[in-house]
Amino acid sequence: MYGLISDWRSSGLAQKVFCSQHKVPVSVLKYWIRKQKPGPSHTNGASVPRSAFIPIEVAPQALPLKSFPIKLHCPNGVVLEVCPLMPKGQLRALIQMY
Repeated sequence: MYGLISDWRSSGLAQKVFCSQHKVPVSVLKYWIRKQKPGPSHTNGASVPRSAFIPIEVAPQALPLKSFPIKLHCPNGVVLEVCPLMPKGQLRALIQMY
């Protein structure tokens, strides 16, 4: 449905006219437009799916890696606190559990 939203936006048509031409109820188009809107983010206005991780940059010499854990706040309220040296595979498996 996100492709249909993109088509509607690039068409320049009113929602009602576009939906009539594509045989889609206006309520369905509006639902998917609301669903696509990202929540508050720090991506300088870029559209980010709600389930996506936002990439961050870490200055390698800012602090010694062993001095602090990394906290990941999951959308369901779970907070994961991990060692910065944890292998990517283990971190990925841990995140997928939540």
